[in-house]
Amino acid sequence: MSENQVPPGETAPVRSPQGRQWRVGTISMGLTLVAMGALLLAGKLNLSLLRTLWPLVLIVLGLEMVLFNLVANLRGGRVRFTYDGLSIFLVLLLLLVSSGLVALETSGLLDLAHRAFRVSQHYCQGEKKTIPLEAGCRRVELKIAEGDTVLRAYDGSEISLSIVYEGYFISGEEADEYARGQAARVERVGDALSISVPAPSRTLLPNTQVRQEVTVLVPRSVNLEFEQSRGRATVIVGDLEGDWVIGPDLDELGVKLEGVTDLRVQVSIAEWGSLLGNVDWNRVPEEDADGIQAEKTWGEGSHTLLLLKDSGALRVDTR
Repeated sequence: MSENQVPPGETAPVRSPQGRQWRVGTISMGLTLVAMGALLLAGKLNLSLLRTLWPLVLIVLGLEMVLFNLVANLRGGRVRFTYDGLSIFLVLLLLLVSSGLVALETSGLLDLAHRAFRVSQHYCQGEKKTIPLEAGCRRVELKIAEGDTVLRAYDGSEISLSIVYEGYFISGEEADEYARGQAARVERVGDALSISVPAPSRTLLPNTQVRQEVTVLVPRSVNLEFEQSRGRATVIVGDLEGDWVIGPDLDELGVKLEGVTDLRVQVSIAEWGSLLGNVDWNRVPEEDADGIQAEKTWGEGSHTLLLLKDSGALRVDTR
């Protein structure tokens, strides 16, 4: 009996035609890898491009599924297809990663992370101006919110103001743009000229703090009231032709007296403070609940430099 003959009493089995098997998802994943590899070779693949083109992966996968369904129907079922689970999983994983990147970009977290790797410390010149003293101006009120301040008396007739900012920016151009957005306020109030330097505004995350350095030149002939809420100040004076009042809220205050021959310096520290420096004070009462009171006079003491301090150390040195 030959191999194809059927034994007596048995029915020949019906053989279904063997069809070709296709794995749906393989082509989609293959095309995705080819495209990404080509972009990598060309040096064009980046997060922005990936966020833009990821929907094409879904389109290719969908076209592949539709195409093989049509082919199977046209061939009368002789083409069998199955789903390539691993390839589809990788495609969906790419979809999820891309969706996550889109969500991060929409929330601003991606830009924040990108910025964090690009920022560096920069100094930038802020406002730099000369303020004339108008007729009838008898007093100058200088108020600075915070920072490191150098206040110097000089022989001129105008007030010179210069502000420098230190912060973290992406570039020098961004730092300069930030500096242009800051401004001091100058206004005339009665017989007084009021100059106010606000705290610097915060920058974008992650490093939002900006520090300012303020330099002010004030004619020694004017009466001055200087206040600063936070930070430290260095006051450099010689003989004055007007009365100056400094304080009282500064964290740190240092005074340098240069070539003084005619000046009265008075110190008042409210509590929990100390008076440092090389000045031989004329009168320094013992420290008590009322703080420290001290005075030193050179020559006739025609004008007064009054130094006020709520607490902390005050240093006064002569040169």
